Amino acid sequence: MIKVRFTSSLLVICFMLLSCMPNENEREHDQTEFTGMIKHTLYFYFKEDVSDDEKLQFESDLRALLEIPYISSSLIGRPAQTESRPITDHDFGYTVIMWFASVEDHDQYQIDPLHKQMVETTGHLFERIRVLDSEMIYQN
Repeated sequence: MIKVRFTSSLLVICFMLLSCMPNENEREHDQTEFTGMIKHTLYFYFKEDVSDDEKLQFESDLRALLEIPYISSSLIGRPAQTESRPITDHDFGYTVIMWFASVEDHDQYQIDPLHKQMVETTGHLFERIRVLDSEMIYQN
């Protein structure tokens, strides 16, 4: 009797666990959800004479910029305190990562008045700005 209850309980638990797992169609959908999305990554390298107040104002301006509706998702970051290695770059002041659902959304962002204003009003702060645009082809 105990063996039958244990086996029954084990079967119920296995069924519950299996029902929570995504089926093949759901898994395939999850992996293709980001296909075609655009990842727009920027690295901002300040000129040496830019003050801390100007840097903080720039960060505030970035936060406002990221409210543009064509942006699906975004992140702002600073250099991480990771070990310096020949391939790492800790010289930038800020990085911004933006996700766009399509190239068209990216293009609309580029001509948005708030973006154009930000480029005009902050461009003088930087020695260099590095932009990396990627089209997503796979998600795990």
